Amino acid sequence: MDVPNIPPKSEIRPRYSIENTFSGQAAELSVAALLVRAGFRVAQPLWSNDYTDLLILKESKGWLVPIPVQVKSVQQAGKPKSQVAIQGLKKKYVKDVPALCLAIYSPAHDKIWFIPGAENIRIVHQNWVEKSNASPGTRAKLYEDILPENDIPIRVDLSTSGDTEFDEQWLVDRKSPIDLYNQINHLAEGFVAKLKKRDEYSEFLTKLLLGPIEDSSEKSGNSSEDE
Repeated sequence: MDVPNIPPKSEIRPRYSIENTFSGQAAELSVAALLVRAGFRVAQPLWSNDYTDLLILKESKGWLVPIPVQVKSVQQAGKPKSQVAIQGLKKKYVKDVPALCLAIYSPAHDKIWFIPGAENIRIVHQNWVEKSNASPGTRAKLYEDILPENDIPIRVDLSTSGDTEFDEQWLVDRKSPIDLYNQINHLAEGFVAKLKKRDEYSEFLTKLLLGPIEDSSEKSGNSSEDE
């Protein structure tokens, strides 16, 4: 009987990181698969909204609520370290898109953390700032002090022990995503409760799907005067 020519498991070195492109693709596919398993319709937008990697289409009380998800991948490049911060979560996204959810994926550990809604993202950041500033010689920026174009640093603990408090709240149980379903359903119901008129719903959809609409006159400047 032929024996497969593969190295024993003990000789396979652990890999702490993969190429960024692969890492991002693995993150989006893993999060999308999880959301589908939780019972949601999931789309991948092809338009240029930077904050929307995936779009959950959730029906709630007869209303369609599209919920944008920004997906981030975290890796331990070089020497392993416990705290790793995501990159590219702009403050303006969190400020302008209340329904924004944040999904964080670790390729090395195949773990997903899911934070539903901009308000919870701000709370997570605030909690980290309070912990960080409690240490001597450390001064982390408050949410109010971060410029709209700058990143909000959300950190996850990739050590063996992890961050017990953070993980209990946001680490998804991949075997049973019922908690994830309940979190997103609660988020959708909250937005529907605030929409009392059809025009409010239209405005809600426009901002959610297209982002803030720039005034074309402001964008073009005083073109008529220049002419």
